[in-house]
Amino acid sequence: MGTVNPNPGNAASAANSPGSMGRCQVCGNTRQTSAVKFHHNIGMIVLRQTRSIQGNMCKTCMRSKYWEYMGKNLLLGPWGIVSVIVTPVYMVTNTVTYVSGTRKLSGALE
Repeated sequence: MGTVNPNPGNAASAANSPGSMGRCQVCGNTRQTSAVKFHHNIGMIVLRQTRSIQGNMCKTCMRSKYWEYMGKNLLLGPWGIVSVIVTPVYMVTNTVTYVSGTRKLSGALE
């Protein structure tokens, strides 16, 4: 008989733990990564478009995508009826995600 892992949940979570070494899904480099998700909204008076990016990102790509999505939210976001409400929510959630992701990668090399 083989050995049995008494807590199989830890084996899966160790591979995806915050700040673990892995391949950045944006640039493809092997670095410490953190799982993040960013959203942006484009308001078009009556309609709106929502885009998001989710994946394990290194510190450099996380910063790049955060500012890209925040810029789109600031410039193109609030130009619609629903977008006036949705855009600030996306901006807050993006900021919380970015801050928590950079804290997880605080000791990571860029």
